Amino acid sequence: RRSTLSLLLAGTAVSTFLGAVVALLTFFSGEQLQQVVFWMMGGFSGRNWLHVLSMLPWLAAGGAVIFWHARDLDALSLGEEQAHYMGVNVEKAKGRLLAAAALLAAAAVSVSGLIGFVGLVVPHAMRLLGGPSHRW
Repeated sequence: RRSTLSLLLAGTAVSTFLGAVVALLTFFSGEQLQQVVFWMMGGFSGRNWLHVLSMLPWLAAGGAVIFWHARDLDALSLGEEQAHYMGVNVEKAKGRLLAAAALLAAAAVSVSGLIGFVGLVVPHAMRLLGGPSHRW
């Protein structure tokens, strides 16, 4: 089994290499690929409230699953073993929560593109605003 450090370094190397490939392709490409690259960087230009409305069903479905599993999330924050002892079906909850998170991320990315820092900043900001509990 590989160490976490080697996995992080390999990911950084692959990301840097692929970023260079995208930059090279963008340099030699036409306008169409440049538009794809701008979408990959993320942003809201050219978006309106109809785009937000189009993703509302997906947001509602993913949000409902996460709301339904709020107590499971609180238990899982103590660790999988402790959550199991508290009566949580850990594997089932993790599968459902992963699917809901993927659905929510896909809905957001479909409208705004890949805005990478949002995934790093928003969870910490919400924890500061809402506290450690996952219940509303």
